[in-house]
Amino acid sequence: MKVSYQWLKEWINISDGPEKVAEILTELGLEVGSVEQVDSVKGGLRGLVIGQVLTCEKHPDADKLKLTTVDIGSKDPLQIVCGAPNVAAGLKVVVATMGTVLYSGSESFEIRKSKIRGVVSEGMLCGEVEIGIGTNDEGLLILEDSAKVGDPLTSLYPVQSDSVIEIDITPNRADALGHYGVARDLAAYYESRGVKVDLKKPAAELGTEAKESLVEVNILDQQACPKYVGASLKGVKVAPSPSWLQNRLKFLGLKPINNVVDVTNLVLMELGQPLHAFDAKKLGGVIEVSRGMTGKDLLLLDGTKYQCAEDDLVITNGTEPICLAGVMGGMSTAVDLSTTDVFLEAAYFNPVDVRTTSKRAGVKSDSSYRFERGVDPNSTELALNRAIKLLQELAGAELVAGPHLKGQASFDPFKVKLRIHKCQEVLGVDLSAKEIEGILDTLEIKHQSQEEGVYLLEVPAYRVDVQREADVIEEILRVFGYNNVSIPTHLNAALANEGKMPQEVLREKVSDILVGSGFTEILNNSLTKGAYFEGVSDFEGKERVTLLNPLSNDLNTLRMSLLFGGLESIARNQNMKAPDLKLFEFGKTYWKQEGKYNESSRMALFMTGNDRVAHWKEGGKLTSFYSLKGLVEGVIEKIGNPKVKVMGLSSELCSDGLIFLVKKEELVRFGQVAPKWVKQFGIKQPVYFADFNWQYLHELASKTEVKYQPLNKFHPVKRDLSLLLDRSIGYDQLQKLAFQTDQKHLSKVELFDVYQGDKLPSDKKSYALSFELSSTEATLKDEEIDQVMKKLIHNFEKQLGAQLR
Repeated sequence: MKVSYQWLKEWINISDGPEKVAEILTELGLEVGSVEQVDSVKGGLRGLVIGQVLTCEKHPDADKLKLTTVDIGSKDPLQIVCGAPNVAAGLKVVVATMGTVLYSGSESFEIRKSKIRGVVSEGMLCGEVEIGIGTNDEGLLILEDSAKVGDPLTSLYPVQSDSVIEIDITPNRADALGHYGVARDLAAYYESRGVKVDLKKPAAELGTEAKESLVEVNILDQQACPKYVGASLKGVKVAPSPSWLQNRLKFLGLKPINNVVDVTNLVLMELGQPLHAFDAKKLGGVIEVSRGMTGKDLLLLDGTKYQCAEDDLVITNGTEPICLAGVMGGMSTAVDLSTTDVFLEAAYFNPVDVRTTSKRAGVKSDSSYRFERGVDPNSTELALNRAIKLLQELAGAELVAGPHLKGQASFDPFKVKLRIHKCQEVLGVDLSAKEIEGILDTLEIKHQSQEEGVYLLEVPAYRVDVQREADVIEEILRVFGYNNVSIPTHLNAALANEGKMPQEVLREKVSDILVGSGFTEILNNSLTKGAYFEGVSDFEGKERVTLLNPLSNDLNTLRMSLLFGGLESIARNQNMKAPDLKLFEFGKTYWKQEGKYNESSRMALFMTGNDRVAHWKEGGKLTSFYSLKGLVEGVIEKIGNPKVKVMGLSSELCSDGLIFLVKKEELVRFGQVAPKWVKQFGIKQPVYFADFNWQYLHELASKTEVKYQPLNKFHPVKRDLSLLLDRSIGYDQLQKLAFQTDQKHLSKVELFDVYQGDKLPSDKKSYALSFELSSTEATLKDEEIDQVMKKLIHNFEKQLGAQLR
């Protein structure tokens, strides 16, 4: 939001300059993005002086140019080449001296000493358009004979200058969306530091007996519009606003339209309360605040044609919509040069209804921006009265009816309890009760002691973000000053061993493993496209958690898996010519089941492209399922290597893969992402994905007992078997049976080859397995090794129907 420094000074008598005020506002939590000097005429007419043409002759080398000498009050006249048709000796003109910057729209150029067709030119003679004070571009601006040579042009055309402070308003600070609100914050700052300032209060008194009612107002939805105030004015003379009003709006980036509309915008920027002016004759005598205009078209003031939805809150004339309530007015009742009767509206609309309508219509305005955040419900009469006074002064308006109130007259303050000891504890500052009371006074928060050390507070309704004790404490700290909280020279801490590894420690540990393996951490939005999860069997029995007012259809659902965010990241990187990716992400997934909301902490791994890039010594190596499997096993090993049960995985998300279970609970599932998803995201190579149950991984890591043992002094022995099996037999069955057969000497089982082809029956496959045997007591003898292998072969043949090859 842009704030005028000069306008602020009309509300509060401060002596600090704009830069210092910007520092104070940032300290108060109203962070300033920039401070910029602005002028009513771009460039401020700086460098432009009054001159007199002494001589005017034809240019020696150009038919349409003149060579002039011009007196600007300096020792020597300037020689200037000019192409204007009305230049002549004896005229008083505007001269842009060397170094002057002139503007044309967004473009600018500096006047320099130059040669034009071989003749030196030491400046420029200017017209209205070139200096930004008019629209006549047919020649030079000819000044009156009384103009004094050498004087700056500002002596004839005064320029208003100001400093505009751009504040990055956070969504909770709706109370600071007007100059008065910002001035009120500044007053709190100065007063809390013992500096007396005079904060001007907005005048509230106004009113008249109704002589003639121009419009009947009916509120058909009291919840969406708890308060509506209107006034009728006659004899309004619609015309351009005076220059001071136009300049004030221009400085803030607003375009002046006419005196009626400009007054409503002025009050909006001044008090933060949106207003709207209707042409009363176009209303038909009725205004209704309602819904139910489904399917009816409304042409908005910005030229947008909108078809009303069932839940849209609209202003109607009883039969047709004429305004999107709190968002934007319609063309059918707009004030124009023919308007003489005006109905002026100030209302309080429910923020949720305004935001819903604004999002649905895709229309943003200064009014909706404020209504969505919650304007002061008690400022409607104040703002309306201010606008009426201005229209009486600037448009000759006669107040004939109102202000009339419909709905709730006033809104009660928020009741909050504040404990002094809690305030001191949270702030880390030993503020006395008297100091706290002083800050509360500057914030217009009424307080009374309920019991010793506890205050019952009444927070003004305009502070919609201060409704809890913590909010009040934050306000006290904001005014006291974040910079005034001293940082201790040392910290005291006690480390308690709860026998459980903190999640952040485990996360750091696992992250180090992955980063060391070439992975990069990503962070995706927890909001995603709901269409990803529709009809996918992996999410069967789980409902999506959808947003009531989504920003867009691409961000309408809380994610149920980290997969799709990762695929979006891969697609985006591959489009930027980065095909070889190893990514990991920590995040939560969300779903609803049997009416209850659930969330789960997850960790996802993604691999695609080359695992190893080719170089002069050796070729590249593509990422494979086994690349991912090695990483998964490496992570599990680092958390204590719990005993894992392996199951096959085939789902709509992963076309082929494995599931690792520990004590019958799933720890991780991983495999190749199903081709349909890869294709849907426009990815042109296989993607491998692992989905860890992070919460369970943390539990297992916390329960792991670290045991130390010496390295085995006796060498292990390896034996290989090649088995012919039914296609239905999986590696996990072979591994499980092997360890059931021998737990004393068998330490490792690995699958190193799988064959299915025309040399085998169609219902068979061949597995090549490697078995590692060892003993911590002595070197194994051939007889012991042969005995174990015989048992393994016997059990494979008997229980799984295997045949040795």
